[in-house]
Amino acid sequence: MLRGLALVAPALVLAGLGLLSRKAHKETVPPKPRRRVGRRAAAETAAAAAAAPAPSGAARAPATATLAITPAPAPSSGVATYLLLLLHSLLAATAITHADALYSLRPAGLDISNADWRRLVIVAVLASTAAGALAWLAARRHAYSAAAAAANAAAKAAAAGAGAGSAAPAPVASAPPQHLSGVWLKDKEASDSMDKACDAMQLGGIVRTAIKLIKGVQIEDRDGRWRMSVLSSILWFKVTETYSLDGTRAQFKRRDLRRGRHTGWVERCAATGGMLLRVEWDDPHGGHGIDHFHLAAPDVLHVDTTLATGGHAVHYRQVYRRKQ
Repeated sequence: MLRGLALVAPALVLAGLGLLSRKAHKETVPPKPRRRVGRRAAAETAAAAAAAPAPSGAARAPATATLAITPAPAPSSGVATYLLLLLHSLLAATAITHADALYSLRPAGLDISNADWRRLVIVAVLASTAAGALAWLAARRHAYSAAAAAANAAAKAAAAGAGAGSAAPAPVASAPPQHLSGVWLKDKEASDSMDKACDAMQLGGIVRTAIKLIKGVQIEDRDGRWRMSVLSSILWFKVTETYSLDGTRAQFKRRDLRRGRHTGWVERCAATGGMLLRVEWDDPHGGHGIDHFHLAAPDVLHVDTTLATGGHAVHYRQVYRRKQ
């Protein structure tokens, strides 16, 4: 019984190691798709997935992030190692079957019977087989751990590189503040018509006429405050608004002379160095607007306005020239 076990043990160990190697190899090979997908459909699907925006509040994961959770490739058992195990099995079988012939090779001082010698050879074969198997498994585990550590390190480096590549660009330097203070007279020929804005706000004839008679604006930018006054030929049509440069909101009478007030605030435009005046108002005809005051030339002031109300937006530009 013991002799048969010794003969079979090396073969069993060798077969088991072969199965372990095959199983580890299968774990590292991705499964094949069950159905074929046309090249065009696959390309369209990949393009759609790449172009799809990330959900609000969630950042898109870098493509290399999957490396961090992908199992590291199992290290190869090595043909040389497998051949050595095979040779060990053959030598073990030979030692057991020729134990009687090896009896004459025992040490001279060893007083042992032929049967005991045979048992000693069998035990030695079993012990060496077990030691070889354990050594092989330990080496394989160490190699697998090293491969996994290397894969994770590569994944972290790739993710760090992707994060650095997708990081927000350095902020562009803001334009120096423009000095808008002064009296500016309207250039009616260079300015856009105000008819679309009046139509959007459904202004009547009197207010529409007053808007068309605007002569210019006077701007004061000092002591942390920004003041804008509309110059008109009609004495009762006066618009004067003063805002704090720290962005504090302020309320004034509506410019269309309807009941209620509008809320406004100013902020510096980083792109031009001019001033953005933002206003919003409630019903009737609630909406919001932005007036962008900026210098097109040292003595030329542009006021680009975007007016939104009733689901429609109107854009127009007014051109003013500095009063000499």
